[in-house]
Amino acid sequence: MAKGVEDTAFYVYTRFLSSNEVGGSAKSFGISLDTLHQSNQERLRHSPDTMLTTSTHDTKRSEDVRNRLNVLSELPQLWSASVHRWQRMNAKFKQKMEDGRIAPDNNEEYLLYQTIWAHGRGNGNQRGRESYVERLRQYAFKALSEAKVNLSWINPDPEYMKAVHAFITAIMMPGRGEKRAFLLTRFVRSYRSYRYSGR
Repeated sequence: MAKGVEDTAFYVYTRFLSSNEVGGSAKSFGISLDTLHQSNQERLRHSPDTMLTTSTHDTKRSEDVRNRLNVLSELPQLWSASVHRWQRMNAKFKQKMEDGRIAPDNNEEYLLYQTIWAHGRGNGNQRGRESYVERLRQYAFKALSEAKVNLSWINPDPEYMKAVHAFITAIMMPGRGEKRAFLLTRFVRSYRSYRYSGR
């Protein structure tokens, strides 16, 4: 179960990463507030001494990362428009492999955008960004290997992974004088404007 869902499907089905958590199900895309309260009341009645935890040794993303991702559910139009803009801007950094595949594919690219937003590390000084980019590259290797779509742990594809790493570097670490490709800062400013406008 864990190997097939949590360690494979949840790296392929990237619609909303904070839903892809240990104990979760791809069949359920969130619940209503009323359902949450009702579930907690039932737990209190039937199992008052059990732990209602938000993080364990096995969760794939920390609580703060999942909370940042959850914010995206409040502004789907802004997020969707931003992602489409980034896809257009960053298409030039993708690479076509000899077998015709494009690296990264659209699903992998979307996973990366959610991950970058969730970590809140789009800004920072050069040294800090270099360190973060390296961590992001390592995470991409794990996520793509777990997904088993374009490569896997037992069927690695160094050339494909090299292209994905190059994409990450290009969008996060543009060359001198080059307009920054990944404008996460603009999205953050738009989100703050959206939030404080009372919408």
